[in-house]
Amino acid sequence: ELGGAYVLTVDELGNTGLWDSVKEVFEARSPLQHITLHNKVGRAVQLDKLPIQFVQVNDKRLLRLKPFSHSQVVWFRNPYVHIVLVSSADINEYRAHIKAQVRKALADVEREWGGPTLQSEWMIVFLRPQGLDPQDKGANK
Repeated sequence: ELGGAYVLTVDELGNTGLWDSVKEVFEARSPLQHITLHNKVGRAVQLDKLPIQFVQVNDKRLLRLKPFSHSQVVWFRNPYVHIVLVSSADINEYRAHIKAQVRKALADVEREWGGPTLQSEWMIVFLRPQGLDPQDKGANK
């Protein structure tokens, strides 16, 4: 169902609507072009184009794959990278709530999609809230 593309999952923590605000920027880079990947034995493989597909974590296609995520037979269907979008204007809110949510999200990724032989890659992307003034000294902390 997810086709022949590398699947990247997207999760939002903090403010809602983060994915909608950056979706066009991420998808403008698809497909990845002229990249080098290393295979299991470490040999570099050149790819002219690598199609990627962004899927939110609550997508029903992903939910159907989860029971089989630790199987060596269907590893190629698992998401390749898990992107966690984070946004917070207040450092105290981040420390009190969002930091724990990030840790839980990463633990969930490892539990649901990782394992002893299957590695799950993840990337945390911090987005400055749109209403925040960049000249504000508090925004830099």
